[in-house]
Amino acid sequence: MKKTHITIIFFFTIGFVISQTNNDFVELEKRLGTNSKTGVLFHQIITNDSIKLNYPGMILGVEKVKRKYLSNGNKRITPKIQRTLYGIDLNKYKSVGLKKTIRRARKILNDPKIMTFTHWIEFDKLDNRVVKYNLYDKLNTNENLLENSISHLRSIKESIQSKLKSGQYTHVIFAATGWNNDQKKSIETYNTWLKNITTSAEKNNFKFKPYFIGLTWPSTWKIPGGKIVSYFNKANDADEIGMTIANLIIWENLLPLMDDFPDIELVVLGHSFGSRILTRAAHSKIILNKKIVTARKIDLMIAVQGAFSVNRFLNKKSAEGRIYTTFSPWERFIATCSKYDKAVDNAFYTTMIGNDKSVKKLLSEKSKFPFCKIYVNSKGILNHSLKENIHNIVVADDLIYEGDIFRVKAHSDHQKPRFGDFIYNILKNYN
Repeated sequence: MKKTHITIIFFFTIGFVISQTNNDFVELEKRLGTNSKTGVLFHQIITNDSIKLNYPGMILGVEKVKRKYLSNGNKRITPKIQRTLYGIDLNKYKSVGLKKTIRRARKILNDPKIMTFTHWIEFDKLDNRVVKYNLYDKLNTNENLLENSISHLRSIKESIQSKLKSGQYTHVIFAATGWNNDQKKSIETYNTWLKNITTSAEKNNFKFKPYFIGLTWPSTWKIPGGKIVSYFNKANDADEIGMTIANLIIWENLLPLMDDFPDIELVVLGHSFGSRILTRAAHSKIILNKKIVTARKIDLMIAVQGAFSVNRFLNKKSAEGRIYTTFSPWERFIATCSKYDKAVDNAFYTTMIGNDKSVKKLLSEKSKFPFCKIYVNSKGILNHSLKENIHNIVVADDLIYEGDIFRVKAHSDHQKPRFGDFIYNILKNYN
């Protein structure tokens, strides 16, 4: 009987502690304004241990937070202060002939809500999980929350460095998913990508041991019709992350660090709006006030069914035009396109690079860089070497072709095993 009483007391105590912890976190969510049906989808990993990366690496969580919640009793976070904290100056676009880009970029960064780095969790091959940063723990302090966030964002370099020194890694992969993914779904996608690429590499005796860095970001709205009406808002959010958070990750953290690891390849992999984030980040060094000293470029940038305007590579005098023509931040660039992917047709006002119509434009005289047209078959095998040209457009009709009632299912073919074969073939053949 005594044993029974002890057991009941034990479980009651544990239940009470868990309940208190959950209630405390709910209060913190309210204080940061991330307690909406949409908001809670993008920090699930903080409280749910079952959401995990199955490979060595880290998940960097980005959430959308109202400016007033980031002030935390201090001076209001104005767009100017926001840009100052990130160390970016949009007027620098003038020096590279992109004056029209400034107005558009300023409008994107003037959003009442700021894309904010709120948490960072690391995983190793033994399934250990370490919370390295959690902005919610800072809410009871008088610190400037955005400044605290950016400070920790800049510190990921040291953590990655320690992993690369001891892990015998062959690749660092920095990745981002696209539109309409919550945090759990993004991490599931990352695990699928890594599993499929690893399986293909092992099958072909290719040395592939990646250290993975994955972004999760608020790419959807949990409201009726949100998956459709959020499109333009999420396009802007992707560009905002590219100019700010991902910009600092690539240019202040990864590339200076990779100078010390010449045998490890840096692969940047984005799907849909994820490729919009990462390509924008790669080209945003020019707006940083800090001088970036590094001999490295991104070894390989892969934009899978990219949801950004092809005009960014063209000599077009518009806000979108020529953004990606001022310099080449990578050794190789590969973008896929498919006539079967109707999801990239949402932008009726322009041609997305993932649309098959982009090929003609990229091969025209309007393109700033010479693009090489390549085909990939249903087994992920390329018909042409990647060694001959920096910029490549891959016609992926045989790889990306499935449809459903809304004719957008092909956009999700990146989760199929053959996509892993495709990435493996790129990694094997681009050097």
